[in-house]
Amino acid sequence: MAELKEVVLQLLDEIDLATVASGIPYSLIGLLYRDACVLGQLEDAQYDAAIAIPSQGRDAFLKALGSLGVAHREIMNNYTSSAIIPADYYIASNTTVIDFSTLYAPGVYGANIRILSFDCNNTKSELINPNTGQIVPFEGNYFASMARVVVDKHTYMVSRGETRVLFERLGESWRSVTWPYRISKGNRMGTIIEVDMPYREFFEGVPMKCGFDKETNIKWSRLKELLETDLVAAKDEMSIYDRIFERTEHRYRLYLKYMPHKERILNAWREGRYDLVAKTLQDYTQKLKDHYESTGVTLYFDREFFDIAVSILTMSKYKYAKKLEAAIPESHKLPLAFE
Repeated sequence: MAELKEVVLQLLDEIDLATVASGIPYSLIGLLYRDACVLGQLEDAQYDAAIAIPSQGRDAFLKALGSLGVAHREIMNNYTSSAIIPADYYIASNTTVIDFSTLYAPGVYGANIRILSFDCNNTKSELINPNTGQIVPFEGNYFASMARVVVDKHTYMVSRGETRVLFERLGESWRSVTWPYRISKGNRMGTIIEVDMPYREFFEGVPMKCGFDKETNIKWSRLKELLETDLVAAKDEMSIYDRIFERTEHRYRLYLKYMPHKERILNAWREGRYDLVAKTLQDYTQKLKDHYESTGVTLYFDREFFDIAVSILTMSKYKYAKKLEAAIPESHKLPLAFE
């Protein structure tokens, strides 16, 4: 399975080809510029990749980008009142990326590059900081001094003027790994990444494919509405659904990990080899505790494995062992559905 970083680098490669075809320059900006120039690799910028192009060459650049004819690509124009920062988007439509930490535009749900247009006709201009939406004054032509940088063995264009933009906003801290607008993956709200699933299929089929119950499907429909209309409210609800998706993933992974070896594990338990079974099921028992203590819901994928796990936790004097049975969702007691 490809990783999000690989998809974003591929999109940037295609943007670089559009520059060759159109003669219109671009520059990595914001967090993407910092990752490129300071780290030489994508650290967090794959979640919020943005470039700038001259506004005077916008039409030619987007036409060249579309003319590349790469499969599973979309160009979305988002100069609307609902956009936090007006921009165009180059999207990998065969992916799903919903990251509420950096979701700027309703309808942009795949891995993407945000394309901002900078006015370069004036000797004095105002540029948008891509990570804050704030206006930064800039004198001279932003694209007058260009260079190429190596990022994860790929080479891309940067404007030396971007250093001036970032310094104006952040001072020397723009170079810091503790970037002020950097949000670590672990602290992201409701991040969903499926680089091998088209986002339209994700919206249409994920709840049923994951064996969600009717109530969850109704709530998911509500979330889809929020994604299109109210990003603030969607962030609040997504914190709940993020836990649902995480739990579902763990259930399927545990099923695939343990079910092929079920008879051997059950026989070892019947023979009294409790230490061996406890070690074998350590991944499950730890996740049982983690999920119950963080959400109040029991992680369940099979009755016999669950009963053994509870016995192991009882023997180890886990204080919530007796409460796990009552916290199993009824829908999780049904057989897992695989397509």
